[in-house]
Amino acid sequence: MTAALILPIAVAVVTSHFRDDRQGRAVGTVLAFSEIGTALGPFVGGAFAELVSRRAVFLLNVPFCALAALLMLRYVRESRDEGAARGMDLPSAVTLACGLTALMLAVDQGSAWGWGSAATVACFAAGAVMLCLFVAVERRTAEPLIDLSLLGNRPFVTVTAAGTVSNVVYCLIAVLSALYLQQARGLSPLDSGLVFLALSAGVGAASYWSGHLARRWRAEVLMAVGLLLSGAALFALTWADPLPLCTAVFAVIGVGIGLGWALTNAATQSYVSAGRLAAASGLVLTSLVLWGAVAVTVAATVLETISGSASGAASDGSAIEGVLRVVALLSVAGAGLLVPLIRSNSGTPKADPAAEEEADAVPGTRS
Repeated sequence: MTAALILPIAVAVVTSHFRDDRQGRAVGTVLAFSEIGTALGPFVGGAFAELVSRRAVFLLNVPFCALAALLMLRYVRESRDEGAARGMDLPSAVTLACGLTALMLAVDQGSAWGWGSAATVACFAAGAVMLCLFVAVERRTAEPLIDLSLLGNRPFVTVTAAGTVSNVVYCLIAVLSALYLQQARGLSPLDSGLVFLALSAGVGAASYWSGHLARRWRAEVLMAVGLLLSGAALFALTWADPLPLCTAVFAVIGVGIGLGWALTNAATQSYVSAGRLAAASGLVLTSLVLWGAVAVTVAATVLETISGSASGAASDGSAIEGVLRVVALLSVAGAGLLVPLIRSNSGTPKADPAAEEEADAVPGTRS
């Protein structure tokens, strides 16, 4: 929960501080360090758990958090929306959480309960009702949990959708790669871990350099290239045989994914006004995390259905390869989402519609 509160605000702080051409590089750096932590976490955590104790893993965060707090107090200036309410939209939070939980439960347990069973149908119905109630509550509240007006900003929605696809691909690869490498390719856990490290290294490197590349090319173009690259590499992965080639392909997939999602925040926030950066960042990261979790649940259910049982899904190499090829097609489709935006906007990003309305309402703000 703490990480969920910190990450959207961190990205918003960075983007509000860097409002020039350094913005993409700054956000890319933040996400690159995040990916480095993701890559090192399993190895460092495993070492601490084996050599010291599992409790030492939690203590490891203490000095890093203390250092981060000191750096924030020293170098980051205070910023806030003085007009924002200080309370929390609890009704919206509750309805959204309940709706998503019911839907995820139905998808996860549908094959066990039976897709036409009363329990599955009831969960789907309850989830749909709660999500509809969430939208109704959001439309009526003065300070909504999610700024639904951002959904009327087409460029923002398009880039968010493409970035979400890229993150979905990453989540599925992260979950399926261990099964695929050990079951379909017969690699040892150590070799599988080393190959996965190539994936994380590719994502981290691309996340860092994406900011530099965004100074020469539009973020949307780079995202499309990344999605196409990861899709093509995923297809190649299902046929690549030697371990060195497998590792290289995983690194290429990581580079494509890194380009696809690292620039999502920078690209989307260029389409919103300064006063809506935090809301936009929160909505983007909510979409990335939410649909990533949904995709993993759906993929697990599909594998179980194809294999005929939950126990057989993990060792069914052909089923895993089939899911990976579908993921590759999804990545290519994500690139296709950006094509109309790239073609229609070859220059300056479109302004936030809400910001334009605000400017029209204030005399002297438009020529």
